[in-house]
Amino acid sequence: MKRMLVIVLALVLLIGIFGFVMAKEGVNRNMNSGANGEDINDDLNELNNNDKGKDGAEREVEVEREGNKTKFKIMQKIKNESGEFKIKIKGSNIDALSDLNISIGNSSLGEILRVYLSNGSLIDIQIMPDDASGILINKMKVRCARNGCVVKLKENNGNKVVYKLEYEEEYKFFFFFKRKTNATIEIDAHNGSILNVTARKVTICHKPGKINNIITISKNALKAHLAHGDYIGACTNRTIVPPTNNTNVTIPPVNNTNVTTPSINDTNMTNPVVNNTNVTIPEQNNTNVTLINNTDSSQDS
Repeated sequence: MKRMLVIVLALVLLIGIFGFVMAKEGVNRNMNSGANGEDINDDLNELNNNDKGKDGAEREVEVEREGNKTKFKIMQKIKNESGEFKIKIKGSNIDALSDLNISIGNSSLGEILRVYLSNGSLIDIQIMPDDASGILINKMKVRCARNGCVVKLKENNGNKVVYKLEYEEEYKFFFFFKRKTNATIEIDAHNGSILNVTARKVTICHKPGKINNIITISKNALKAHLAHGDYIGACTNRTIVPPTNNTNVTIPPVNNTNVTTPSINDTNMTNPVVNNTNVTIPEQNNTNVTLINNTDSSQDS
């Protein structure tokens, strides 16, 4: 009896170990698959900001997007003012700090930068720090070099990766006194869309279609303007096409009427002369109606 109990416990233990190994392999397989399902080899390229290795290890990465190659550097394990280690993504004009689980993958398109989110999903980073800075300049008219921006790459609501840009915004109090306040903007690191703005004033294109329809509004009115087609930033030449209502029109079949008019003209020099004309009209119920016109005439010899 004891021997059977030992055997059962051993089997349970082996099954548990086997299940754990298979689950771990499945997680690794998911982590090595890109957003488009493409296999990406990044087992040796994970950037772990908790690693106890050498601080400040730097690697140059070249990412290809839409046929254009962008180079940037990733510096591992940067200690911030609070003593925490961060990963720094170094652009040409601006840097971004992050404590996310970032990895560099090699795909058929070249190298790719990815983030492993807390919900288990993976997101490819298509927007680099310099791109985020350019969006801030074009959309918000704010230059990070002048306003001292702080850029962080962070997780947003567990399903997005965003650049959070923090900067100082200057405004006038009672039209005369200048004041400064902190403002933030969040930019989607995957597609570059603006997700959140806390600035007091926002420049938008009002009634798109004309290049000069630029107004500055309060952030409280932003949502209403975006709802009817306005967008953040200066006006461009793009045209906003309203949705169309498609109406299906059914055209009934055409009833074709075939008219057969064989004309038989029999003219005899002798009396009488008979002219026979036959007209056949097929109806819809497939009944043929034959009209016969017989004309008899007698002539004196």
